[in-house]
Amino acid sequence: AVATLRVKADGSTVSTGALPRGVYTIVETERETLEDYAFERVIFSGDDYDAEVPGFQVFVEGASDDSQIVAVMAVNHYKRHVGDLRLSKLVSGNAGQNDRDWHFLLTLKAPAAYVPLSDDYDAEVTMPVQTVNDETGETTEEQIIIPIDLEKYVPEVEEGEELPTPEEGTITFQLTLKHRQSVLIKGLPVGTTYIVTEVEANQEDYATTAKNNEGIIDDEAVSAVEFENSRSYYAPATTNITVRKNWMG
Repeated sequence: AVATLRVKADGSTVSTGALPRGVYTIVETERETLEDYAFERVIFSGDDYDAEVPGFQVFVEGASDDSQIVAVMAVNHYKRHVGDLRLSKLVSGNAGQNDRDWHFLLTLKAPAAYVPLSDDYDAEVTMPVQTVNDETGETTEEQIIIPIDLEKYVPEVEEGEELPTPEEGTITFQLTLKHRQSVLIKGLPVGTTYIVTEVEANQEDYATTAKNNEGIIDDEAVSAVEFENSRSYYAPATTNITVRKNWMG
């Protein structure tokens, strides 16, 4: 016998009524499609769903007084789609400091209260490394990738003062980059809002340009953020003056 039961995903229950003695297999045939989520699995009464033997089997004794109740719970598991963010740094101008550290704050805000943010996203820094051939003197460059641990930002406060309470559903990381370096942060929930600021922006005669430093994470493409600091000094223009002296008398 085959029976179809429709159960809402709100904790409600349905019953088959009295069943004759036997083994019954419960299979989920339809499931809700959730925006920005991918279905992973359904777990019946705490046991993993076996893809090779679809369904969850229960034994019904078929008691004549309907005293036996076989309770089965089905829990659907979904995983939210994720995207990545890359922050790149450039320094330009004849007075730019290529070996200097530049500091950034990345603030993330969850798209909804039920979407948790982590303080432990996978991240990696890409940086150029040059090597010189001892025989030919030729210089070659390659990009190396180094995994890093994200550092959660903690604002400085005066002694005795309490740390400010961050806005609910937000987290801020502090990042450090040099010229031509970039950091890739992986696995951010789709819909997360981000804001990137540079701590040293427009200081010490530098002009700072930011591209795409505010936006929303999606899974179609990497959110690419770029910061460039430019500084140049020029010698003042000079004018040659010729003086001629004439003696009269």
